[in-house]
Order: sequence, then C-alpha cells, then structure tokens
Amino acid sequence: MITIAAGSNNTTTSLLLEGDANDNNAVNISDFSILAAAFGTSVGAPAYDARSNFNGDNAVTIGDFSLLASSFAQTGDGGAYP
Repeated sequence: MITIAAGSNNTTTSLLLEGDANDNNAVNISDFSILAAAFGTSVGAPAYDARSNFNGDNAVTIGDFSLLASSFAQTGDGGAYP
C-alpha cells in the first residue's frame, strides 16, 4: 500500500511481466499451463480464466500467448528465476 501525503512523495515500483498468470514474479511453465487450459475461451465460458487474459480483451487468444512468450523464462525486478 502507498500512502500519499501533502508535499513530495517518492515511490519505487517493480517491473511486472506480462504472462505471469499466477503472480509469482516469474513467467514459466506454470503460467503456460494456466493459459493452455483457458486457450480459445472468453468471458462466460466454463474454462475461461481471467488470469491468462493478459491483453484485457476478455478472451484467451494467440495475443495472450504472444505476451507470455515474450516474457517466458524471465522474472520481474527483484526476483530470481525459480
């Protein structure tokens, strides 16, 4: 949580990777598995999983796969690849 007070406020933020479906600060086979299980679905479908909708279009498509692939085997700031 960040508290903003009157005057100057300094904050730092970490890099969050596209494709990190399980929020563990790393993009790996676990994230791919989440995406694969929901691939081809959209909001309302039983297998739809919003965690793998990386581009926010309410459907899990090749666009989401591309975002995951571009970050695969990487970690966000401060993380060591597991």
